Amino acid sequence: MIKKLLLTFLFVSFSLAFFSQEKKTVINGKILDSLGIVKNANIINLKTNQGTFSSDNGSFRIFVSEGDSLRISSVQHIA
Repeated sequence: MIKKLLLTFLFVSFSLAFFSQEKKTVINGKILDSLGIVKNANIINLKTNQGTFSSDNGSFRIFVSEGDSLRISSVQHIA
């Protein structure tokens, strides 16, 4: 009985892992405006709702897939 449960669990685990794989890529970017670097901007992947912040030099890294959209905002930014 335990062997059957273990075998079923392993089969389901491998199946879910195989089918849930998406091709994701890390993109690197730098946020700039007409005045220079935008520090601490919020970058959100709208499809996955994962996000990150830009560093003090405006650079960021985030995982994306083809067709994803990013939203970039900054509360402290004055244009």
